[in-house]
Amino acid sequence: MINSKKIAGLVGPISIALTISEMSSFHIWTVNIAPVIYLNGTLLFVAGLSIIRVHNHWRGWPVLVTLTGWFCILGGLYKMFVPEAPQAPQNTATYVGLGILFAIGIFLTFKAYGRKESDTGTSKIRYAVVFCLLLLSVFQVLLLTIHIHVPRTVQFDSSLPSVEINGYKYHMEIFGSADSTPLIVVHGGPGLDYEYLKPLKELSNDYRVIFYDQRGTGLSPRVDKKLLTIEQNLDDLHSIVQHFSNGKKVKLIGHSWGATLVVGYLSKHPEMVSQAVIVEPFILYPGAPVKEWVVKFKNMGSMVSFWEIGSSVIYYPFVSKEDGQEGYEYVGTKIAGKNKPGPPYNCPGQDLPTNIFKRIGYDAYNTILKPVMDNPNSMRYDFTNGIAAYHGDLLLMSGECSILGPAYQEKYTIPKLPPQTIHIKAANMGHHMITLNTDWALKTIRKFLNHNNGEETLK
Repeated sequence: MINSKKIAGLVGPISIALTISEMSSFHIWTVNIAPVIYLNGTLLFVAGLSIIRVHNHWRGWPVLVTLTGWFCILGGLYKMFVPEAPQAPQNTATYVGLGILFAIGIFLTFKAYGRKESDTGTSKIRYAVVFCLLLLSVFQVLLLTIHIHVPRTVQFDSSLPSVEINGYKYHMEIFGSADSTPLIVVHGGPGLDYEYLKPLKELSNDYRVIFYDQRGTGLSPRVDKKLLTIEQNLDDLHSIVQHFSNGKKVKLIGHSWGATLVVGYLSKHPEMVSQAVIVEPFILYPGAPVKEWVVKFKNMGSMVSFWEIGSSVIYYPFVSKEDGQEGYEYVGTKIAGKNKPGPPYNCPGQDLPTNIFKRIGYDAYNTILKPVMDNPNSMRYDFTNGIAAYHGDLLLMSGECSILGPAYQEKYTIPKLPPQTIHIKAANMGHHMITLNTDWALKTIRKFLNHNNGEETLK
């Protein structure tokens, strides 16, 4: 019996940890990597055989230890001989199986550690063990019953509108006639989605308006971090322009980070665009514009309260996962949708509607922008290198209430842009003028675009 308790002291906590972690990580089995599955099976087989070699009791509660050993042996052999077979599907049978294994883990842990101090009293250690096991049981029940879902990407939901270009399927919506001049909208971030810019679909009366979620953001598929770069973002925009241009020049509208990408695109491919609208671009080139933005942003303090962050983080374990990013992105999307109204980007009392974003791209933000915020000197890319070759119409819009407003744009952006650039300063507006001041923004953009609405053929 002593031997049984010692082994139960290992098997019980391990079973608890395995079932809880498995419940939180179903997505890792959606793609089978045969060598990893084989290694997993080998470890299970060795663990099961080790238990059986020293413990093969078939009476009383120790039989649970023995059964766990045999379960590991059989499960390990299955994974070793058919490593490419389906693993742990997210269905009722799997939930029941994990629930049983968790209950066994709770029982064995209690038997091993919930000992009595004497025959007449219960020790503090037993009270502590019981309390911890109860908490774990409640947590496991919550994992089994609460499933929070974030919007699925086009990788997992084929009903979403999408367009595949150069082997990557973008979440994309297109409004307007296929015969009209393409007008491509580039959203902000890095890591946001295009939902907040949807008021621009009103331009589809005159243009073919194209919204797309950038690689690894919104409802576009998640990718490896090595593909989340400035260069890849610009290459993606070029591939989209080529796909829709039909041999003619296109028009671009970019907001914030999207405006920065538009400037970078005009610098690399000036011949592809007839007109462009940029709304408060930032970090266009290394040095002063990056440092000033970072300092101002940080000096404004947190845009989200500690309570709002904490109240979002507690839901992380209960978020269902398919690509593995859902937990982080659920929290990030909630936080992005709860910014404090007013500065640093908007006028007092102004803010984006609650939950305006569908799903942020955590890795996109973390890989592209966060290093710059941590160390402004790490920004080395010059988006303006080559912009002088762009001879099309260019409209720069900035809001007086934004830290990226007229003062910032006149100091850092205007000197780098071509001389035909028109700068419109929006009074009593902030960074999100397209979303919050839609009528004015549409009227202004229409007037600019109609200035030269002739279709130009690429040279």
